[in-house]
Amino acid sequence: MNDIHVAGLRCALRENGQERLLLAADSLHLPAGSSLGVSGPSGGGKTTLLHTLAGLLPPTAGTVRWGGQDIYALPEARRDALRAATAGMIFQDFLLIPGMSVLQNVLLPQTFRTFYVPEAARRRALDLLRLLGLTAQHRPVERLSRGEMQRVALARAFQGPCGILFADEPTASLDAANAAQVTDLLCGLCRERKATLVCISHDVRLLRRMDQRLWLEYGQLREVA
Repeated sequence: MNDIHVAGLRCALRENGQERLLLAADSLHLPAGSSLGVSGPSGGGKTTLLHTLAGLLPPTAGTVRWGGQDIYALPEARRDALRAATAGMIFQDFLLIPGMSVLQNVLLPQTFRTFYVPEAARRRALDLLRLLGLTAQHRPVERLSRGEMQRVALARAFQGPCGILFADEPTASLDAANAAQVTDLLCGLCRERKATLVCISHDVRLLRRMDQRLWLEYGQLREVA
């Protein structure tokens, strides 16, 4: 289920009676456990690509398969359930919940799935936080630095059964030292979990760590060395 296949993908928007192409991808294959880095200018279609691959934005045409499953052939509720059971997300602006602690934010996906937190899930969250160097588990997230917030977001993404990880500019708002640390942690956790990684980024150091690199401009993908 961790590999991604794309065929004949088109995303378009109708404006003033005209169709505007946002994204075109004839063929894309990301083997299980591998990584893909996508860069390109703002407005080129990167977020559209990420959200479409993650099952958040149905395409105008084409298929996105996780393993053998065409995710957009599923009803929305089943697609959401599949994503919750398979994938993790890291958002550019973190999407942490103010007023909640570090640990509560990490456990949030578990809470949504089961409405309670098993002790094993709590231990797993604490182990992740220690691995990421976050010892102040009860501190409200709004009191953290941006580098710490990004690590909380990383822990939350890996708290569940993360076979595929989608990351939107995971180092964009970090200084060089924090960006390097988050890059090491992100790549290390994906390698340890054998997770497939799809990463949108302008960070050259992060992109160099990816198995495949694509440039996306005017909705068109091309491979880069």
